[in-house]
Amino acid sequence: MIKCLNLGCGQRFHSDWVNLDLHPSSHAVQLWDLQKDLPFPDGSFDVVYHSHVLEHFSRSDGVRLLERCRRVLRPNGVIRIAVPDLERIARLYLEALEKSLGGDPIWRQRYEWVLLEMYDQTVRESSGGEMLAYLRRDPIPEREFVAARLGGGFQRLTKPTVPAPAPPRIPGLRNFSLTQVGQVGAGKERNSRP
Repeated sequence: MIKCLNLGCGQRFHSDWVNLDLHPSSHAVQLWDLQKDLPFPDGSFDVVYHSHVLEHFSRSDGVRLLERCRRVLRPNGVIRIAVPDLERIARLYLEALEKSLGGDPIWRQRYEWVLLEMYDQTVRESSGGEMLAYLRRDPIPEREFVAARLGGGFQRLTKPTVPAPAPPRIPGLRNFSLTQVGQVGAGKERNSRP
């Protein structure tokens, strides 16, 4: 059976893989700080994968992460690493800068996003960083441009958070919630025991 490791998985993971993240989003994701050595013996995995993780490390810490990935990889194993296309971002940044300095108000707003896209990922100290703060604006400046830059991640990052619904009420029980009914029932049982 092929054994796979997904590092810094965020909300993208598969339950058949071993998934690690500093902020687990599911019970299928193990809490782990990738600044530390990986908690597995040498040669444990056939596949090691991480996407948009390496750019958040300093150069020396990134080298250590890659060495750790190699250590846990079996002979002839596969490592797949995805990072942002810096050349493409840099070219877009220069285009946005030039058009912004030329007085184009649309490109001035696009310039703000591209600068975040290029820079925020390298200095981010919290999940989402300044990019997430930008996406929380209402309205989001140059929304269609930003959505095109983020692809499918845009919908996930901008969907509104919906508060959990209140527990249903049970008719005839003086509007107790199900939680209160459970507490009352548990209290009765405890008090009725000898």
